[in-house]
Amino acid sequence: MARWRSLRASSALIGGLFAVSVVIAQYDPTLQYQSRGDRAEGLKTIPVGGLDVELLSVRIDTGQPEPPSGPGASRPWADTLRARFFLPESATVYLTVRQLRSRSTYYWLDYPEPADRPLALKVGVNDYGWPTQTVLQRLQNVRLEDLGAVMRVGRPGPALRERVLPVDLTDGTPALSANRYRFSLKTNGRANVTADVYSKDRKIYTRPANWEQAGSPITVLWDAQFCAGSPCLEGWYRLVLSGYFENNTPVSKEVEFYHRPRLGPTGGPR
Repeated sequence: MARWRSLRASSALIGGLFAVSVVIAQYDPTLQYQSRGDRAEGLKTIPVGGLDVELLSVRIDTGQPEPPSGPGASRPWADTLRARFFLPESATVYLTVRQLRSRSTYYWLDYPEPADRPLALKVGVNDYGWPTQTVLQRLQNVRLEDLGAVMRVGRPGPALRERVLPVDLTDGTPALSANRYRFSLKTNGRANVTADVYSKDRKIYTRPANWEQAGSPITVLWDAQFCAGSPCLEGWYRLVLSGYFENNTPVSKEVEFYHRPRLGPTGGPR
């Protein structure tokens, strides 16, 4: 019994210290979301309202768990975090990297800053890297696998229908191929949601209907190795969410994304 009480006391102490570290980070002005040259980065408070269905992330999934970062993990953050993506045609793009789950605040990055600043991109594999020392290394509760990334095409903010480029988000070895994608979305109310992937007008994948909780990330994994028994060809595909909220309001969201099976060398901005 004495040992159990000691363990409970130790757990309470650790929890208290963690809460204190979160509060300190939350009110440290140097960590608040602000302009940092070419990007805006820092901690944001959770917004109220927004779209019924919000796209949080479209990341290239390597199929392997990300090496943990942060205190007590096997390794710390590398000096630079990179977002790599394939640009199939000339276009204006906007990157958002954000913490998928949070407490009262969460990590957020927008690039470029300001949003109307032109980017020197070329058709092909581009990447953008930023230092982790400024914010990420100072957040004890954020790891690489906690982050989502969206590279929007043509507009900086969310919309009912969006066109995006999947992102290889890494602070280590970059992905050489893109055979699986991890989509993260959330609804603003409890909803019964079905996810389908289309190649043009042909449905090639269905994630069966499931009840999703308001505000909790919905994860959809799509394996691009299977399109009618063979790997999917390069091109534009669509992720479509459908279903209904508890009040019978329909769920509707469409994300058009570009599948590039093989990623070549980077040739864009650093």
